[in-house]
Amino acid sequence: MTQYSLGIVVELPEPTDDSRPILVAARQGLETIYRRGYRFMKGGVMLLDLVDANREQLSLLDTPSGKPSANATTS
Repeated sequence: MTQYSLGIVVELPEPTDDSRPILVAARQGLETIYRRGYRFMKGGVMLLDLVDANREQLSLLDTPSGKPSANATTS
């Protein structure tokens, strides 16, 4: 039987501890690499770059409360 093997990395738009966006990303990855005519044998999901929630990396315009800074300007 012919074999097919492929992996993909799907990045989340922002850090989360909610399983729903993780499952959406996993399904998106599966739909991207799925090929008709091959029997599904096994699959896996790996979570990369995990950090404690109290050590969240903020974007340039975010404050610890998660809201854009009042003195942030756009060009």
